[in-house]
Amino acid sequence: MQRNFWLVAVLAASSFLVGCGKKEKKEDPTPVRTKLNMLVEHEWAITGATTTAGGRAVDVFSTKLYEECKRDNLLQFASANNSNTYKRLENTKVCVPSLAESGTWTLSTDFTKLALKSTASTSTTATQEFTVVELTDTSLKISYQVELLSAPITVVESYKVK
Repeated sequence: MQRNFWLVAVLAASSFLVGCGKKEKKEDPTPVRTKLNMLVEHEWAITGATTTAGGRAVDVFSTKLYEECKRDNLLQFASANNSNTYKRLENTKVCVPSLAESGTWTLSTDFTKLALKSTASTSTTATQEFTVVELTDTSLKISYQVELLSAPITVVESYKVK
């Protein structure tokens, strides 16, 4: 009888130890959101533009410096089959001549530089280089440099998901 007691005690202890092993982690079914996903999954509507020269920032989006026909433009990015394409679309207000264009794009591995190369031009200078200031699920801000009378000017364009 005492042998049965010890046998039952050993079996109970061993089942307890086996049951207390490490539990496997369940994988999170939510996919990881990347900056690339954020860029290509949305159509981006321009919402603002500022210029900075000599340390002074100016909102030019609502002024005559930023043509009214540019104020409702859209950007679309796509990535499929190792091909990255973009479209700059005019919405209800169309500029003359039209500013609509398409081409290819690249995004640096650290997601801080965006380059757009228009297919309308064969010149290598037709590539526009932008710094990605902000890229979230709802906001895209890009900046670029221009010169006016030999003075550098930084332009920041803001976009939101349409």
